[in-house]
Amino acid sequence: IRIPLSPRKQFYFSAFDEVFFNLNQPSWASPKIFSQNRMFVGLNRQLTQSTIVDFGYLNQRLMGRTNPINNVLLVTFTMNF
Repeated sequence: IRIPLSPRKQFYFSAFDEVFFNLNQPSWASPKIFSQNRMFVGLNRQLTQSTIVDFGYLNQRLMGRTNPINNVLLVTFTMNF
């Protein structure tokens, strides 16, 4: 989701949630059906007509034997051609 934060649409509130499923269950992977969940909240800025930068916080939860949680400061560049 991207919601404009200014009338000129320079900055956007940006958020996404990704869920990964474990459809194959090899012996080295977790037997759980949900593999991981990643949730991002941050700001988005369109630099050019085809380039976007996102910066913010990513929370990654891995579903396995120990269920670790990773906290990440994330910067991504997206280019559309």
